[in-house]
Amino acid sequence: MIRCVLPFLGFALLAGAMPAAARDLTLAEAESLLLRNNRELQAARRAVESAEAQQRIAGARPNATFAINSGLIGSGGKPDTWRRPRSSSP
Repeated sequence: MIRCVLPFLGFALLAGAMPAAARDLTLAEAESLLLRNNRELQAARRAVESAEAQQRIAGARPNATFAINSGLIGSGGKPDTWRRPRSSSP
């Protein structure tokens, strides 16, 4: 019986240690809290931000690319040829 009561008593003590501050709200304050903390509105704001970001990405210039064909290096500009290196001995 004591084991069942102790967890409940501990929770009650913790809840009592953190009293909620109750005060009157004006209509403007209540609307502000509603707009700031409404999960559906937060999700909708994130969706709009994502769509705006996608528009910016779509309008941006693509990344620059650089390509080189290494098959022509050292062949005098002729494809598929290979030159034997010159020897320095007579």
